[in-house]
Amino acid sequence: MIQEQLGKRIRELRTSNTGLSQEKFAHKIEMDRTYFASVEAGKRNISIANIKKIADGLDVTLSELFNGLYMEGICQKSSLLTRILLPYSIYAHATKD
Repeated sequence: MIQEQLGKRIRELRTSNTGLSQEKFAHKIEMDRTYFASVEAGKRNISIANIKKIADGLDVTLSELFNGLYMEGICQKSSLLTRILLPYSIYAHATKD
């Protein structure tokens, strides 16, 4: 299930990129701790706005967040999502500051 894979990816990036606990990271991105915990557990169908908030907190692009996710029945890797999100992340990066 894509929610579980995304939650696992978020957890991996949170621990490797920030070293913060769930609670501290949720506080950093101004998200309820229990909601964030359920996202990492793969129990939420999270909105793109909240995915973006998490990606920003992890200091990664949306494409980097979705990189390597396997979506059964859609594509073997996140190439589809990368094609959708890459233009957005390039635009967002170019318009930063």
